[in-house]
Amino acid sequence: GVMASFLEAIPVEVADKPGALQAVVECLAKNNLNLDNTSGFVANQRAVVIIETQDTERAKALLIQQGLRVLSGEELLKL
Repeated sequence: GVMASFLEAIPVEVADKPGALQAVVECLAKNNLNLDNTSGFVANQRAVVIIETQDTERAKALLIQQGLRVLSGEELLKL
């Protein structure tokens, strides 16, 4: 009786310090992409922000172009 669905999300490795999310947000904002949802965690001394946007492929390309590290699914599972 519970509805569930899969959403494509983007895992981005960031510095484990206050304000690290700002680079991700600024990159998307200056390119007119909204954040639909975000969460994050730290594992094995690595901080990861998980973001959802309406245009995942464009967001990934912009984040990589900005020099941010977008993790693959395999990399995320190995943390």
